[in-house]
Amino acid sequence: MFLLLFFLLFCFVFRNFLFHSLCPSDNIDLVQHAKCGTVLTSTAMHSLIDKDVYFGPSAQWRKLRKDGCITDITCFTERSTTLDRSFVFAAENTKISHKFCFAVVTGDCHYSAKNRNKHRVEDRPENCDASIYSARQILKNLCPEDRIEIPV
Repeated sequence: MFLLLFFLLFCFVFRNFLFHSLCPSDNIDLVQHAKCGTVLTSTAMHSLIDKDVYFGPSAQWRKLRKDGCITDITCFTERSTTLDRSFVFAAENTKISHKFCFAVVTGDCHYSAKNRNKHRVEDRPENCDASIYSARQILKNLCPEDRIEIPV
C-alpha cells in the first residue's frame, strides 16, 4: 500500500512539472480504488485535449467516462494572468490560462482487492446513490462563470 501511495505521489509531482502524465494510469488507479461519490480532479493543463490525462484520444478521463466510471464531469478555465516572474516552464510576461475538471466516481469500476474483479452496478453499496447525489450537488453550483465545455 505504501508503494502504491508513493508511486501515485511521484506521478502527481512530476506531472505538474512536465505538463503531461508520466503515469499512464494514475487517474484510473485512483478511481478503481475510490468509493462511489468521491470527487476526482487532475492537474490543470494548457488543454483538455492533452494526450494523457483528460480527453485526448487515449487519455485517462476519456476512458473513465466511456467505461461509466465517472459522471457529472465539470470543467473550468482559470482566468488569464500574466506572470510577473519566470518559472521553470514559463517565462516572465507569459500569459497563461489552465484548464481542469472535476468528476464524480460512480463506483461502477471499483476494483475489489478481495475478488480482483470490478464491481457490477448491482453490487454497489446501498448508500452509493446518495453519495453521488451529494457530490453532484456540490459541483452543480461551483463557479458557473468559469465553466467551459467538456470535450466530446
